Amino acid sequence: MIRTALAVICLVFLASVAHAQDATPEMKTDFLGKVKAAIAQKDFKAFCSLYSRQGTVDPALKDKLDKGNQDLFNTISTMASPDYAFAAPAANQLTSFTYQGKSYETNLKVLLVLQIHDLNAPPNTASGTWSIPLGIDNGVLMITETVLIP
Repeated sequence: MIRTALAVICLVFLASVAHAQDATPEMKTDFLGKVKAAIAQKDFKAFCSLYSRQGTVDPALKDKLDKGNQDLFNTISTMASPDYAFAAPAANQLTSFTYQGKSYETNLKVLLVLQIHDLNAPPNTASGTWSIPLGIDNGVLMITETVLIP
């Protein structure tokens, strides 16, 4: 009887934790508003504020990450007609990797991907779509960052 009660309590707790990690429509609306504002104003600093800063970025990889973030922002901010959509992450979504003998992972669980598509890109090309992995950091939808696994 006690085991059954404990099992039920654990299931209820796990269900509430799983539900708490879902991105709400309000989170999505707020996040997308911030992305669109940063891009419309060509404000890279505001765009960078949307990245979660949990974890430790490897100094050896920091410059590459910063350049990648800047390149992404520059590309998106020059699109004449960007289209935004939230999607579930792909089954093979990259969340960890090894580079030069060090292990890295995303600092948040990837719950969604923000897909940004350039409506003026040539048809049938993948070059016009970017996917940005998102997770929840302290109740706020954020862009995940690559961090060193200790």
